[in-house]
Amino acid sequence: MDLLRQGGVACFLALADRRNLVDPVEDVLAGGDVLDEGDDLKEARDERQDAGEKLAACRETRGNLLVQVGEQNQALAGMRQAALDRQAIAKKEQESARQQAEEDYQAANRLQQERFGGDACAAAEAVIDKELGL
Repeated sequence: MDLLRQGGVACFLALADRRNLVDPVEDVLAGGDVLDEGDDLKEARDERQDAGEKLAACRETRGNLLVQVGEQNQALAGMRQAALDRQAIAKKEQESARQQAEEDYQAANRLQQERFGGDACAAAEAVIDKELGL
């Protein structure tokens, strides 16, 4: 076969023609082509199998990544909800503190007015003078 592939095909066919062996020689040559095509098919099959394995690995990786993204989205949604809950609690606490401060402020104003008379300005002036030591 190697002789045929190295350019000796014409000589071989001429010799085979003289001996009426053309048909068997053509069969041998065709068999060589079939073997070559068989090798090509095997290589193509191997390449296809490798590509299929890579595709399967990529699909598996994609699936894993989708699961991870889903888990991360759930975690982010949980953190957002926790932040909204904290914000609502802070707002309620702030309103409660404002109401308590307002009550304390009004009580302090009443005490000043009772102590220094009914005029709010005179009461404030007296408190300031006392603070400054005047």
